[in-house]
Amino acid sequence: MRKITTILIILLFVIIIFPNNIFANNTNLIKDEKLEYAHNLNNNGTSRAIVSFTITEDINLSKGKTDIITEFFIKDDTGNLIDINNTSTGKALQKDKSWPGYLNTYIDYPNGEIKYSSGNGSNTNYTDKIGTHTNISTQISSSNSYIGLNWTSSQIFATRITVLRENGSGERIMVYSDGTSSVLEKIEKPVEDKNEETGIVLQATTGELPEDTKLVVDEITTGKLYNNIGNILESIANNFYAYKINLSSRGEIIQPNGKVKINIPIPEDLDTSNLAVYRILEDASNIEYGVALEEIDGVEHAGFETEHFSTYILAQKEIQAEKDETPNTGTSKIVYYAILINTISIIVIVSINNKINRTNER
Repeated sequence: MRKITTILIILLFVIIIFPNNIFANNTNLIKDEKLEYAHNLNNNGTSRAIVSFTITEDINLSKGKTDIITEFFIKDDTGNLIDINNTSTGKALQKDKSWPGYLNTYIDYPNGEIKYSSGNGSNTNYTDKIGTHTNISTQISSSNSYIGLNWTSSQIFATRITVLRENGSGERIMVYSDGTSSVLEKIEKPVEDKNEETGIVLQATTGELPEDTKLVVDEITTGKLYNNIGNILESIANNFYAYKINLSSRGEIIQPNGKVKINIPIPEDLDTSNLAVYRILEDASNIEYGVALEEIDGVEHAGFETEHFSTYILAQKEIQAEKDETPNTGTSKIVYYAILINTISIIVIVSINNKINRTNER
């Protein structure tokens, strides 16, 4: 009974705690977003749309770091979004961090307004660091002459908040002034590279790798490492190709943030029906990866997914002889009948001898 109780406690821990740890890694950068619209504010003819949201982790707005862009729209009766024009640029109204102070603490902040941007020289009123759980806002107002908009009390506003990290990944959130639920969209860009010497191809997204990631491959054909690989795979593979595969970003070797796909061109002397990929570990053990065949630019590749890079082997697996458990119907029958006949013969001979002996005794 005690063992059962312990198992149930462990299962409860896994069900409740473990998923939370997973979801924590996918937490959105923005939450509690709200868009408010006020027409004829304070009866002075000014109208304003202000969006506020909370940052759930630290953000650095300095050049090359996380960027936040806010765009404003009008939602028409059919639900379509109409750009609000910036008359000074002739383009859709968009605020980005190149404008000092485009983000600020929410208007009711008790200790005065703090502005966030990429910085404004020695001006200490601006900072490029937004701390976790900071509530910030941005707005458009009819007092701004560059906003080409006929403000009315019936307008429904929408804003699109885009968060882009340095590697190109991020989130995009739509917020509406009529209380419509926010819509979250994940942003990921493809990250692809090809090693020209080996033809090996990397396929990933900016969710796992920086956008500038390069595939670094060295084929292993001789030497101690090659011989060791042969010894390690001796009983499971009879033909293999070995590679040191790494990823590089900004001159440094990196590991992915999640699984990425590697495609290795299949050499002509490997049987595509019996392929496997192995990763060689430091203790001389190996991990086997399943292989999916894929044609890229007319060349058949062996594809597999991994989240760690080191030494990888594309190999043709040994075909293990399977034990035949079906009854034999040929030679085994002959042997069986031979044994049976011999046994019967022995019994008959012994029986005759006993009979002869009893007769002689009389």
